[in-house]
Amino acid sequence: VNKGHTVPTRCEMLPPVLTFTMVMDRVAAELGMDPTEVAFKNDGAMGHDMEWLNNEKKQRGFPVRDSLRECIDRGKAEFKWDESWHKPGARKLPNGRMHGVGFTWTHEWEDSTGGSEFALRVERTDGTLSLMAQGADNGVDADSTYCQIAADELGFRLEDVNYNPHQYRGFYRMTPDSSTNMSVNGWAVRHASRLLKNRILEYASNLSSVTQRGGFQPAFPNTRPEDLDIKDSFIFVKSDPSRRMSIADFVRLAGESGPFSTDEFLGTRVGWSEPLFSLGYHMQYGAYNPANPRPRFCRQAHFMEVEVDTEMGEIFVTRVVNVNDVGKVINRMSCEGQQYGGTIMGVSRAKFEEVVHDPVTGVMLNGNLLDYKISTIKDMGPINTQLVESGMGYGPYGLIGIGEDIATVVPGLLGPAVYNAIGKWIYDFPITPSKVLTALGKDQA
Repeated sequence: VNKGHTVPTRCEMLPPVLTFTMVMDRVAAELGMDPTEVAFKNDGAMGHDMEWLNNEKKQRGFPVRDSLRECIDRGKAEFKWDESWHKPGARKLPNGRMHGVGFTWTHEWEDSTGGSEFALRVERTDGTLSLMAQGADNGVDADSTYCQIAADELGFRLEDVNYNPHQYRGFYRMTPDSSTNMSVNGWAVRHASRLLKNRILEYASNLSSVTQRGGFQPAFPNTRPEDLDIKDSFIFVKSDPSRRMSIADFVRLAGESGPFSTDEFLGTRVGWSEPLFSLGYHMQYGAYNPANPRPRFCRQAHFMEVEVDTEMGEIFVTRVVNVNDVGKVINRMSCEGQQYGGTIMGVSRAKFEEVVHDPVTGVMLNGNLLDYKISTIKDMGPINTQLVESGMGYGPYGLIGIGEDIATVVPGLLGPAVYNAIGKWIYDFPITPSKVLTALGKDQA
């Protein structure tokens, strides 16, 4: 299955997933079992069974949920698996093509080693929030997700939060490890947001808030920080929400008179300032810590339907269902974007993508996008995206990453689906029409 340099692989998990899927589905076929049932019997982690894994969940403070069963049950219902699955080569469609379905599963891999730092600053000009951390532009709009975390933690409106990862130097987020960014960077954003919120509420109630040009009364005299909260970019008194002030109005005096300063003696220090600023940092070894490797608790399951033309060898992918347990959905559009894009990329790898070299000279013969075929949305049917939220990820709020997952796993679906259609295993990827005809024993001359 793993052909090395002749197969384009973005993620290191692709060859193992292909092999894993073929082994599991071959076992299911030999035993005459539904492959989803074989999956249930083989879930676990680090060579241990589910009893051990559930005990690990308890010890690490996670809810004890069966992520694989939730993913498979959701996928089977959406796909109508029980009505669609059949014995290999047993269903011929009215259009003359053979019908087949495939299934695969694996864990979500998000628990990487890395460090991240994010700085947050309230702008004195208009009260908006700036996230500051340099990073590469990758993934499916992770930047908006960082803004969502900050907005939710601080009580700001999302439109009042801004982030330009190419603008700031001096603060560096984890990058470009896109499949695990959120489980590391998300912690740094959350830490910084909570620190900044505490500082805002302290300044709003504390008489020691002064500026370079003189002091001014706190926005909410005779209150304590714990008496206040922030919602929709307004600071308000919990016991009387009608007493409120926008963040923009709160910082306007500082913008007009000079930066915020604090002085424990209620004095003024000309030239010394402390802006509404915070820095959050996170470092982890994750699953790669040899002293305490962390087992992965979240799973994913994928289903594919195909039609195979046994005269021409052509494969038609008619629909795909993706189910990913992402722990906690922060940015649904971003997660679904990974599922849609990853499915198209996965089908592309399984059906088309192959580097061809001249056997004599070794020269690449298809080194351009005219001759190197990649899949488009026209090469497949509907994609049904489903997200499970088990809260069993190691990121903030129990989230995990989803990047790379689908594009890595979906290629493994095509082989079992084609087998279910024609009753012949094809292990050589990509699965082209000529390979289908060869498997069927048809003369291609």
